[in-house]
Amino acid sequence: MKINEKIKQLRALSSYSQAYVAEKLFISQRAYSDIENGKTKIDIDRLKDIAKLFDTSILDILTTSQNQEIYLQKIKHLESEVELLKERLNKEANH
Repeated sequence: MKINEKIKQLRALSSYSQAYVAEKLFISQRAYSDIENGKTKIDIDRLKDIAKLFDTSILDILTTSQNQEIYLQKIKHLESEVELLKERLNKEANH
């Protein structure tokens, strides 16, 4: 899912109109529509404002569910490795 699609999804889940979101962001409805349609690049300040309005994090907007799954798998793998290293250290410390 692209950033603009994620923003559109967040707005729909919040039951906000484009006009309402545009007003809160101090931009025109047309400008906001362009954001949702991917016609306008979003700078970090605008992204912060959007995240705050939808009560979410910038990371949540930027990260797709597919990426999240990959990161979760990597985290689980690294946690397993950490546990193995702890066990090895404990064995070596006890010898």
